Amino acid sequence: MKNSFLNLRAMLLVAVLLCSGTAAFADTTVWQGDIQYGLRDDLTAYVSDANSGIKAANIPEKITYENKDYTVTSIGKYAFYACDSVASVVIPSSVTGIGEYAFCWCSSLASVVIPNSVTSIGGDAFCGCSSLHSVTIGSNVQYIGKDAFTGNNIYQEKIIWLGNTPPKGYQYVNGICNYVSNGSFAGLSNTKVYPFLSSMFEKDGIKYVPNPSERTCDAIDCVYDPTAANINIGKTVNYKGVELAVKDIRPYTCFGNKYVKSVKVDYGGAIGYGAFYACDSVASVDITATTIGGSAFKGSCAMTEAKITAKIIGKSAFENCATKEPAKFEINAGAIGNGAFKGSSAVTEAKITAKTIGASAFENSATEEPAKFEIKADMIESSAFKGSKAVTEARITAKTIGASAFENSATKEPAKFEINADTIERNAFEGGSAITEAKITAKTIGAYAFANSATENPAKFEISADMIGNGAFIGSDAVTEAKITAKAIGAYAFGNSATKEPAKFEITADTIRDSAFAGCSKMEDAVLGESLKSVGNSAFNDCASLKGITIPDSVTGIGGRCFSGCKSLAYAKIGAGVSIIPDEAFNNCKSLPEITIPKTVERIGNGVFYDCTSLADVTIADRETELKLGSNGSSPMFSSCPLKSVYIGGNITYGTTANDGYSPFYRNTSLETVRITDSETEISENEFYGCTSLKSVSMGDGIETIGRYAFSGCSALESFSFGTGLKSIGDEAFSDCTGMKKLVSKTATPPVCGPQALDDINKWECTLYVPQESLDAYKSAAQWKEFFFLETGIKNVPNTSSSATESARYSTDGTRLASPQKGINIIRMSDGTVKKVLVK
Repeated sequence: MKNSFLNLRAMLLVAVLLCSGTAAFADTTVWQGDIQYGLRDDLTAYVSDANSGIKAANIPEKITYENKDYTVTSIGKYAFYACDSVASVVIPSSVTGIGEYAFCWCSSLASVVIPNSVTSIGGDAFCGCSSLHSVTIGSNVQYIGKDAFTGNNIYQEKIIWLGNTPPKGYQYVNGICNYVSNGSFAGLSNTKVYPFLSSMFEKDGIKYVPNPSERTCDAIDCVYDPTAANINIGKTVNYKGVELAVKDIRPYTCFGNKYVKSVKVDYGGAIGYGAFYACDSVASVDITATTIGGSAFKGSCAMTEAKITAKIIGKSAFENCATKEPAKFEINAGAIGNGAFKGSSAVTEAKITAKTIGASAFENSATEEPAKFEIKADMIESSAFKGSKAVTEARITAKTIGASAFENSATKEPAKFEINADTIERNAFEGGSAITEAKITAKTIGAYAFANSATENPAKFEISADMIGNGAFIGSDAVTEAKITAKAIGAYAFGNSATKEPAKFEITADTIRDSAFAGCSKMEDAVLGESLKSVGNSAFNDCASLKGITIPDSVTGIGGRCFSGCKSLAYAKIGAGVSIIPDEAFNNCKSLPEITIPKTVERIGNGVFYDCTSLADVTIADRETELKLGSNGSSPMFSSCPLKSVYIGGNITYGTTANDGYSPFYRNTSLETVRITDSETEISENEFYGCTSLKSVSMGDGIETIGRYAFSGCSALESFSFGTGLKSIGDEAFSDCTGMKKLVSKTATPPVCGPQALDDINKWECTLYVPQESLDAYKSAAQWKEFFFLETGIKNVPNTSSSATESARYSTDGTRLASPQKGINIIRMSDGTVKKVLVK
């Protein structure tokens, strides 16, 4: 049945007959197979028409009709016009002319050999033949009509000119590669002169041009039919008993040959640009060559197996190959060019060794099936494996892994990566959402290198690097285990990672920078190595599941909001190297029950313990230096903390105005016991004002002054003891302390009392204990003499009340102990008194 061009073809043929005059009607036309012939009286014939569905146009030299033989001498105008199914044509050596538009719009025609018998080719004879990749023009062609091989910007990949003299009109033939026998074809571009072009021969589907004097040959063309299914090009080719060394495989040699199924090349030369381009039936290649040119196998979409060894694999050499079936690649190269294997979506296994893997070399490869990559290279350039979604296992060794090299790879199946590199550049593995296990060794891991990776399945990371860049693993929210060794961990390096499953981190680093682990909401355990020197601002901010933290003694600085929002933090040990606890460092640590401030700390910033709603015990370790305390703005530092006991082992200082909250302990209504050692010299004004649950206070010998209103409103205060150094007590220092039962003074000289300093103490319920030798002095001193019950013999006063129980145990350096340890243990009792016990 005729195709959509039928009516047009019919009208054109009628027009040809009408224009040819009455003589045209004298010819007899006959059909033989799918071809119609016109018969002349001189026993010659010409091709006049063809069935539009014809697939192979094999024109014979002679046809027989009514017992007469007719020699086919020409192919008439429009003979095969728009026969878009015809894939091959055989023109016999009896033909001398090809008419205008004879094969025009034969869009499936891949190759044509015009025999030496042909002398003329009509205008537009092969116009619009969009698949015509190879044209051989015989040696006797004298005339080529305009646009014979062009039309609609169609160019033939290769044209072989067998003649020595250019035919008229040859300059209108558009060939990307023009093979000529001499330099006479000056009107053509991209010519390659082969003096022995007329000696071209075919062997195993490949056409070679020999150089007899050198005993070499070049592959320049192929046979476009099923006989060329398996291409094998070796170091030599033997033709008619003569062995020639293969020197070159020229560009476009097998371009568009849809019959080729396998290619084996093993020789020491180059494979030219596009040599096997669009050979979309190629299933396997086995190649050893020096250079594989750009686009050499581009579009070989059926490739399932490739073994490739070359010094250079050119740009886009295998682009969009291996797109239909699971494919295995074994590649050994010096350099793999940009986009060399881009779009090879069905790659499932690749073993790649190269010095350089170019930009986008395997971009969007391995996207359909689970894939394994083993890669060794000096340089993996940017986007080299970007979008390789189905990578499930990759073992990578490289000096440099470029920016976005594996971006959005490993997104479909659980994936394992083992990476050893000097430098992993920014965004290198970003978006690898299915990574479940990664072992990474590098000098530098760039910014966002693994950002938003490991987001779908529980993931484990083992990382060793000098520098982990900013945001390197940010958003890796399924991380459940990480062992990290680095000199520096950059800002937001693991920000918002570890948010789905309970996670453990073991971190060994010199520096942890700002927000490095901020938002790791499921991080439960973080072990910091002994080499750590500094922890940046917000480094563990909002690690809401973090159970505890031990800051090593090696750390000399921690940043503001460092552990802010760690709502599950049950313990925090601050190392001896820390000198400043900056603003909001432990803000909103709602589960923190106690804190010990080591003697090295000189300042605690504002808001450090704001909203620490479980903080009950505060120990300021024994010290020689002064400790400066901040506030929560106009609220006291511990205003939101349900304090039970406070131990102060040295001088503290703080703002005393209303804007500073008056005192860190001001109006803390849960505080029960206070123990102050000999190092402190002053109890400031309002320091414990309004602590309505305070029951016991014990102060050392260093206290010289108790300020105004210092304990005013401490209505539950039962026991109060001060040392030998107290000299004065300020105005109303104990106003409203109506529950006092025992007041112990160890100073020989009664302290001077300001107005109403002791007035509110119930003199019937409270016993005053004083040194024996000072009994008379107290009986005569202002305000002291008003106590009804004064007793001496302080040495005989028990260290604890009968109802006192052990509330905390410490080592001699101020470290709180969970259980008794050998040596001296310092025990703090519930009434604020302290005793020392030797544990053997």
